[in-house]
Amino acid sequence: RAATAGLRAAFVEFAAPDAMLFRAGVGPIRGAQAIGESFADAGDATLVWAPEAAEVEAGGDLGYTWGWYTFSAGGKSSTGNYVSIWRRIDGRWRYVIDLGVPAPRPR
Repeated sequence: RAATAGLRAAFVEFAAPDAMLFRAGVGPIRGAQAIGESFADAGDATLVWAPEAAEVEAGGDLGYTWGWYTFSAGGKSSTGNYVSIWRRIDGRWRYVIDLGVPAPRPR
């Protein structure tokens, strides 16, 4: 969704009402509205990520994904790890916590 609608739209659309976002040097950012506002200056920034692993608890309503990301803006890019904790709300998966930290990709 971030590739087609932009970072701000994607992070707001999939946020639980009580979602928290953590980034290096910033956080927690609480709630979908504040999360959207945190991306107000995202401009042409892009975020590419893919899960390395995911797991859902036995009840089927709580899970997590983790993996690597590449963030690009203003001609510069950085890499890192993320973990997202997801909860099923009204039949749709929404993240309740998203945490990303800068880190070099392994060789």
